[in-house]
Amino acid sequence: TNFFKSIEEKILDEDNEEILFNYNNIRNLSEKIIIEEINKIEEKKRGLFFQEIILDFFEYKLFKVFRNKKTRDFGLDGLIEINIEPFGNLRLGLQVKYKKIDSKDLDLLINALSFAEVKVGVLVCKDAGRLDKYNVSSKLKAMLIGKENKIDIKNNMSINPVFILKFDDILDIFSHEVRGVVEMIYKK
Repeated sequence: TNFFKSIEEKILDEDNEEILFNYNNIRNLSEKIIIEEINKIEEKKRGLFFQEIILDFFEYKLFKVFRNKKTRDFGLDGLIEINIEPFGNLRLGLQVKYKKIDSKDLDLLINALSFAEVKVGVLVCKDAGRLDKYNVSSKLKAMLIGKENKIDIKNNMSINPVFILKFDDILDIFSHEVRGVVEMIYKK
């Protein structure tokens, strides 16, 4: 059974309105359940367990997920396939790190994406340090924003082909999803 589906069921089975009707309480309970399950696992196997939890999250969100073997080769942990009409299927390479990542981890993922001939990746981690190397430099921004150029550049425009999701982001997304289910059921 899907890890996140089982958490959702536990929360929905709660007979506690303070949890059901409060996003923060749903998030806190979800985090507590996940951390407790991770801490039950032998420390050297927690990374692989975290990887399985994250893959379950994408399946919970109804993405088509292809799981790769657990080889510890710093390659992709899986692929996510998204059908974008009318353009067809988009494949995202997925790598999960049970640690705080830095730019070296992004470099490894970009290399793995290239090797797998996948153009876009998702890196899910416990946390992330500063990733300045992957933001457009101020000189490049100045050139792109020049009077002749009408490109709209945001402050931190990213030039890498990788989306970064932290564990907190996963918890936020999941908690909003569960809160939405509660609202549909109870209309409160």
